[in-house]
Amino acid sequence: MRGYVDAHTHGMAFEFLGGDAHCGKPWDRYGAPYALVDCPDHTYSGGYGGILEDALSGRTHHDPVGWPTFKDWPAPDSLTHEGTYYRWLERSWRGGQRIFVNLLVENNQLCQIYPLHKNAEYAKCDDMESIHRQARDMYQMQDYIDAQFGGPGKGFYRIVTNPFQARRVINAGKMAVIMGIETSVPFGCTFKALPGGDQPAPECTPANIDRQLDQVHRWGVRQMELVNKFDNALAGVAGDNGEVGAAVNAANFKETGSFWDMRHCEPADGQSHDKDQVAAPEISAEQQDALFGAIAQLIDTTNLPALPLYPPPDHCNARGLTTLGEHTINGLAARHMIFDPDHMSVEARNSALDQIEAMHYPGVVSSHSWSTPDAYPRIYRDGGFITPYAGDSTGFVQKWRAHIGWADPRYYWGLGYGADMNGLGAQGDPRGTDVPNPVTYPFRGLNGITVRKQHAGKRVYDINADGVAQYGLYPDWIQDLSKVADAEHAGDGAAIADDMARGAEAYLQMWERAEGIAPDSCRNPGLREPVARVRDRVVPGLTTRQVMDAVGQPYTRLGDHYVFCARTGSDPRVRMQVTFGDGGRVTGLRRLG
Repeated sequence: MRGYVDAHTHGMAFEFLGGDAHCGKPWDRYGAPYALVDCPDHTYSGGYGGILEDALSGRTHHDPVGWPTFKDWPAPDSLTHEGTYYRWLERSWRGGQRIFVNLLVENNQLCQIYPLHKNAEYAKCDDMESIHRQARDMYQMQDYIDAQFGGPGKGFYRIVTNPFQARRVINAGKMAVIMGIETSVPFGCTFKALPGGDQPAPECTPANIDRQLDQVHRWGVRQMELVNKFDNALAGVAGDNGEVGAAVNAANFKETGSFWDMRHCEPADGQSHDKDQVAAPEISAEQQDALFGAIAQLIDTTNLPALPLYPPPDHCNARGLTTLGEHTINGLAARHMIFDPDHMSVEARNSALDQIEAMHYPGVVSSHSWSTPDAYPRIYRDGGFITPYAGDSTGFVQKWRAHIGWADPRYYWGLGYGADMNGLGAQGDPRGTDVPNPVTYPFRGLNGITVRKQHAGKRVYDINADGVAQYGLYPDWIQDLSKVADAEHAGDGAAIADDMARGAEAYLQMWERAEGIAPDSCRNPGLREPVARVRDRVVPGLTTRQVMDAVGQPYTRLGDHYVFCARTGSDPRVRMQVTFGDGGRVTGLRRLG
């Protein structure tokens, strides 16, 4: 499988925080003129008075007109406007993206704080109700895209629930869409800090967690974080720093009755720590999740105690993984769901990875750089997968170099990105049109496709001038990665392009292992079976899944051939080739060489 993977974006964010914090949506039955519009309060004021937009962009005014002029938005720092319109997703798919993980997102406290809500139902601000609404939206969007492509099943956007289905979708020329969850209070699992100890919410019990895990699994959810912005009854959170951190910490108190228990890290290594609680001069639009800080500024702090006086950094949240959190991770693994340790406190994440390793469960993805460097080698050793936060191309190239050194040779390796688009993360800024190595149009993309400048309405986008203004520019961003890497070291442009193109295969292989498939025996000599035993197990008529159940993941899978490694008494590495017929079933097995 060759293609790109984004393991962290919020395509249904138009529903969260009461339904009026996000402007526009990824589709509308009447098309772009109705989908790509400004928020009503922005429109009525002529682009003035947008509380969130002003705080995030640093501007006090923006042009409220979206389609067809797009004068001021979408833009990398415009976090309240829609960035994943379906035609923009389509361009990214045509440019080589093969896997798209859409995370259903909510935050009940910030929803309650935000003054505007679509209606009384949205004003309830219940995390799980909002997530269910977004899950239904994903299927409605799939139906809409199908209609634009000629009927049921014909669209490029295909929701999948296992890696084998994902391969069929991708091999049919479409994009596999995976449903995930990122919310602060999953399954109602908040807590209240009481003198006798923290008290989980009555609805947060092992039985109720199991019931709701079954429920979201039926919806199609296959990837999940345990925490987001607040401590909850499952785990402690990494927090945020600067003024954003102070504001979100206040919201944490409103939710739980306690502030983050940030202490000086022991031992302090300068890397393995949570977000330091220090003052910052302003909220930067480049900061991840700055939207949450902007909303949290609306909190009425008059009845709140003063923020704690924390010790000198580096800071580590003393709240770790709870027994309910352990139960949830066990539940994810039992259902072959992918666990994402991002946003957890270092203490909680270390315990979670200890648990993952004790279970020998490889279904782990760090999706957007909200883990710490000490965790990344462990995730790779566990057979997991990592997609660093996308951001600007120069910074991402440095992340790529670091991850090359952390990769585990026992597993096929590739890299993806976590765009975190649609309100929760600023996108990559342009490097400029006057740099010595700009992206030149047209360019040759994955599999030799020709990529020209994107046209949307009357707007023509150029990655050099516009950065990642909206999702359709990710193929251009990947081309920019090559330009940056080549400028730093000749030949690295081709290397990073290849590693990004390996991302989809690496994600799918991780997911197969989460389904119980053993790693490939060529990279793992201890898993090689005697040739005679392989011949006994791989017989005509087996499906690809049955072959992998019998002898593990293949070392290569090209066309109608799989190659595995086996052994004899005299040869510890015998290559065996399995051939499949038109029906996808075994027609032959032979020894190579």
